[in-house]
Amino acid sequence: MTAAPPLFEVDPCFLGRLAVLANEQGRPIDPRVVGTRHGLRGEPVPLATVTAVGRDAGFGISPCRLSWDALGCVPLPALMVFRDRSTAILDAVLGDPPHSVLIREDGPDAPPLSLDHDDLAPLWGGEILLLETLGAIG
Repeated sequence: MTAAPPLFEVDPCFLGRLAVLANEQGRPIDPRVVGTRHGLRGEPVPLATVTAVGRDAGFGISPCRLSWDALGCVPLPALMVFRDRSTAILDAVLGDPPHSVLIREDGPDAPPLSLDHDDLAPLWGGEILLLETLGAIG
């Protein structure tokens, strides 16, 4: 794994993904309140804001760039950052070496999407947001 580039930016949809994960962990957050607090307005969000929003949502966030073969080492869940800067929840990496991943873009009722390397290669350049659940916030 390598560190993410310094100009790393993410579409603000990442906050919705964090809200889904926080809710699944029994720590519901209101993405509108958190987004307003951090000035999210629809344009790409710089890494400093991404990490601040993550802390507010109860997650430590570490960006990295890795290869398809390294996906098996990623602690899950994580957020995949696509070439268009949008995100999806990475729920599972299947196989060793990986032959496919399960991702979802919406809440817990949304079925996961299975993508193999050929499906994912045009969409994903290797950027991941690693998530660590933080202790009590406040």
